[in-house]
Amino acid sequence: LIDFLGMENINLLGKELGLKETILERRMMDAEARKNGYDNYTSADDISLLFKLIYQEKLINKEASQLMLDILLRQQQGERLQRYLPPDIKIAHKCGDLDNLENDGGIIWLGDKVYILVVLTSGMSNLQCKQTIGKISKFVYYKTTTTTGSAGIVFSFSFF
Repeated sequence: LIDFLGMENINLLGKELGLKETILERRMMDAEARKNGYDNYTSADDISLLFKLIYQEKLINKEASQLMLDILLRQQQGERLQRYLPPDIKIAHKCGDLDNLENDGGIIWLGDKVYILVVLTSGMSNLQCKQTIGKISKFVYYKTTTTTGSAGIVFSFSFF
């Protein structure tokens, strides 16, 4: 997609969407570009905004948002946000990892409540990162299920 759309166009779209800390400087897993000082950056807030736009069916358009949501609902990794949650929780999420770095963010449905949680971690073993994401998710889940009120809660956390 980077080759097809071009980095400049992708970064321009990010700015148009209101992403403040997300920039693409290299292709994924391009170690040579990274050695030369090029990298990709994002933040929990920017990722939360993307999930919010998908949920509201406003990312690109309704059809594209529905397609993105369908893809996110089919995520097969369950060792982060869902790690300590009941297995029947509906979650549309995207995770990622590198050495000593684990991330996960998504839209989580709890009956009539919906919330977005994004956790970015690094500086620990991959297992510790996954456990940390899982513990934060469990805490937010517990607080959400024990709090009365309407949907629309958005959390974003970034740990470094």
